[in-house]
Amino acid sequence: MKTIAVFAVILATLATGAALDDGPTVTLYEIQQGVCGEVLNFPAKYAKLAEKFDKNLKEGSCESVGYTEFVKNTTKKTPIGTFTVEEFKKPSLSNTVEVPLTRKRKTLQQHRALNEWRAKQGDGNIVLKNLQDSEYYGPISIGTPKQDFMVLFDTGSSNLWVPSSTCDQSKYPSCKNHSLYDHTKSKDYKSNGEQFTLPYGSGVCSGFLSEDTITWSNFTIQGGTFGEVSNEPGAVWEEVPFDGICGMGLPGIAVDQVTTPFTYLMNEKILEENVFSFYLSSEEKPTSLLTLGGTNKDYFVGDFTYIPTQKFLGNAGYWLIHGDDIKVAGESMGSCKGFLSGNKCQMVVDTGTSVLTGPSKKIAPILSKIGNVTADCSNLNTLPNITFTLAGKDFNLSPEYYVIKAPETPGGPEQCQIGIISMDQLGLWILGDPFLRAYYSVFDPVKNQVGFATAVHK
Repeated sequence: MKTIAVFAVILATLATGAALDDGPTVTLYEIQQGVCGEVLNFPAKYAKLAEKFDKNLKEGSCESVGYTEFVKNTTKKTPIGTFTVEEFKKPSLSNTVEVPLTRKRKTLQQHRALNEWRAKQGDGNIVLKNLQDSEYYGPISIGTPKQDFMVLFDTGSSNLWVPSSTCDQSKYPSCKNHSLYDHTKSKDYKSNGEQFTLPYGSGVCSGFLSEDTITWSNFTIQGGTFGEVSNEPGAVWEEVPFDGICGMGLPGIAVDQVTTPFTYLMNEKILEENVFSFYLSSEEKPTSLLTLGGTNKDYFVGDFTYIPTQKFLGNAGYWLIHGDDIKVAGESMGSCKGFLSGNKCQMVVDTGTSVLTGPSKKIAPILSKIGNVTADCSNLNTLPNITFTLAGKDFNLSPEYYVIKAPETPGGPEQCQIGIISMDQLGLWILGDPFLRAYYSVFDPVKNQVGFATAVHK
């Protein structure tokens, strides 16, 4: 089992003398429930208590051995002295790891360019990622010693890749602007040699597969397969603030059927639960968080509503769920009605898309009902709520979330535009960041479900 550094208490009575260490001291009253640790130099009359501390340490438990236990051993209700506090590593009570995420908002110019790209997507196209559409990213390390990268943790794809030091920087200027993985500097690197190609809406990148140690905060994967990208055409690669992508999608959409990053973690059996969850902050507050192995109760309220995932074209790859209805100002838009769809909306839950999208014929009446969003944001408070009905439960989305506030150009004043866009891709909807900022999300690949609870913004 992996361990996480926490504070524990190593106790030594000072009733007969000075402190044994130079560390900080606490009184007996300050020793709280849940203390466990290795006991040093306890007097013989406290031997049983010392044994209990040692037993808890060896068994990895953290039973109550605080003030009440001292009372039983000393028959006193007053402090018997002070005790030295030190740090050591103990088994974590919850095998989860939290990865901090950074948000980089786009300008309205960038949003308009993306909207033009979306409009060109024909209804016969399979979903493509556009890297300019992504806003939240965080750290990951590859190799021994570690080489650090900032990656997009993307539920809409399933491969891990980073730029390679073999990238020709004179040919691909984007490689100059990002951290590059150099396998010659890692003692754990193993060649795989298989070539791969990743098609994105912002351009095709390609390279080769390699194997090395992959580290997510305190979790380590030995011999994980990932992509070294050596070809990064297109100006978009120069602009994105992250180095690569860590796909958090399901195995069905992994290029070359490579084991997905989260599957590696599950196989290591080091997680408290085989789930991961996202909190996405509003604006650019540095509080966004990816939690591996569980959820963080500080970032949501109430219970989760779980919706089973569905296959797309017979393939379990996207985090695809069924929506029952979409309402504007309480009025059903009939968006999910249809014989072929079984009266359901097929919705992809995607952390890598900065807007909400849907088929053009379905989006048009929604936008008409919402009405005009003024560029100066003056009518923001008069716009209606949108309601997504999932698993029979209504999830309300206020204008605070579905209207984009951003400057026209970097450093300019904020303006407003609608964050709901038409995009025809085989009838799919995308529940992107506007929805995921309003609702804390948890992804469960074992039970094949996605859960939502109301987010608490920090």
